[in-house]
Amino acid sequence: EVDTVLRKRDTERPVQGELVSVWNQYMDGALSSKIDNVYVIAATNKPELLDEAAVRPPRFRRIDVPLPDLEGITAILNVRTQDMEKESGKILFNPEIDYNSLSEHALGLSGADLSDVLYLVREAAFEEGIASGSSEPRQTTYEELLNALQDRKQKPDEKSRRGIGFRPNE
Repeated sequence: EVDTVLRKRDTERPVQGELVSVWNQYMDGALSSKIDNVYVIAATNKPELLDEAAVRPPRFRRIDVPLPDLEGITAILNVRTQDMEKESGKILFNPEIDYNSLSEHALGLSGADLSDVLYLVREAAFEEGIASGSSEPRQTTYEELLNALQDRKQKPDEKSRRGIGFRPNE
């Protein structure tokens, strides 16, 4: 995430300003050298935080990636749940979950939001299992996922979202 490195310069963090200046010098040097077949690719979901000089053309060309559509959401949910189950070696999500139906309730969420919701729902199920003394994880239900997705969608700004994705060890 390039917004951690190329954040707008301010007087409170002079090192950040120096970092952006050095970055700009390197980028300008690379551009003036006309180095072929070298591409710098950066990503952010917070473009408003980026230093304008650091991302101006020709240093970067902005390409917006839209939020996933219904088909994309379904694919993300399927892939992420399969990955989580493969990693754990256990069935973590009820096999009867209709991800096509869930997708309709997730429109407007990013892939990162979807992954975070899945992680948090599983984390809650894991903690419940520990509290109950069970050695086997409880399967996550359609209703739990639906509630978590709706919860995430009701938190439109980043400050209120932070509480949903908060993890004490981060």
